Amino acid sequence: MTEMLGWPQANCGLALCVDDRFPLKANGESSMDTNEQGEAFGAWLLKQTNRDDWIGTLAKQAKGDPKFQKSLKPDDLRKRLHDAGAEGDTFEALDDAENEWLNA
Repeated sequence: MTEMLGWPQANCGLALCVDDRFPLKANGESSMDTNEQGEAFGAWLLKQTNRDDWIGTLAKQAKGDPKFQKSLKPDDLRKRLHDAGAEGDTFEALDDAENEWLNA
């Protein structure tokens, strides 16, 4: 499934992006650094490896990536996947994961 989701290879660098949908705090960080539980998206995603769905697949790929960071935001991962040439299913899984993370 790794190829199907288009996860970037381990040698891909992490690129940050700014999304106008989420205002920045005074320190330049996005207001969406954590969900209501205070958990960063990357940390939440890494806890989803036991799932038997696309989010679980995304989580397993993240866990296997030595450059994946627990502090990663959804838009950072979205940019990284886009730069790696990921396809639609990957972004759909990421969108679903982001929604679940926000509502966790």
